[in-house]
This record gives sequence, C-alpha cells and structure tokens, in this order.
Amino acid sequence: MTNEPRSRSRTIVRRVLVILGFVVLIGLLFPLVGPPKEHPRRAETRSFVQGLLGSVKAYTAEYGSPPGGTPAQIMAAFRGDNPRKVLFFDASANRFNAQGELVDPWGTPYRFDVSKTDSPRVWSCGPNRKDEGGAAGSDDIVSWR
Repeated sequence: MTNEPRSRSRTIVRRVLVILGFVVLIGLLFPLVGPPKEHPRRAETRSFVQGLLGSVKAYTAEYGSPPGGTPAQIMAAFRGDNPRKVLFFDASANRFNAQGELVDPWGTPYRFDVSKTDSPRVWSCGPNRKDEGGAAGSDDIVSWR
C-alpha cells in the first residue's frame, strides 16, 4: 500500500514528461515545415507584377516619362517598340492575348497606372478576374503592397 501512491505519482510524472517531449519536438520541427507556400499562380503573377513595375521605372529612366496608352501599347513599348528599340520586358508569345496585352494566369490583362511618374502602379485582377483597383481585402495582386 505504501508503494501505490508513489507508483501512481511516478506514472503521472512520466506521462507529463512524454507530453512535454512531444511539445518540444513539435516546436523544433515547425520551423522546418514552415507556413504554407503561396499558390504557384499567385507567386508567378507577383513576379510578373514586380517585373512590369521594374520595366515602367526603367522606361521612365531611359525616356524621362513612362510609356502611355493602352496596356497593349505599353507592352509594345516594353518589347522594343520605342525610339531606341530597347527591350524592357520580354515574355513568351503565349502570355499575350490577341490584342497584344500581357495576361495573367487567369487570362486577364495586367493593369497599369502610370499617371504618377514617381509612383507607378501595376496589378493583376487576381483569380476572381475583377478589377478591384487593389483595394484592401481584394484578391488583386499589386505592386504597391
């Protein structure tokens, strides 16, 4: 009888130590697993948005003002239809629609706002294909966040 309480307390201590061991192990493994990865289409689109923003800035540095016109005209300027025939952006032909607009993985043309030379904006309408202007909470993929 005198050993029964001591045995029970040892069992409880062992269980607590095993549970603590699992908690520590999970804590050590979590950084290796990390948070879920971004969807490949969104990651690709984010890359294109940043590349297009860089093209706007490079074009502006070269010519003193950003390219104007429709998205198709802007893309033509980036692809060498400019005074010095400089290539600012290139993508495979299957990335363009019949109008010459670069389209995101969901088939929607990328959007440009070059009205402010010091802060141009480029965005994709995202998976829902609705232009929400990059509003907070929208699924738009934007260059300014």
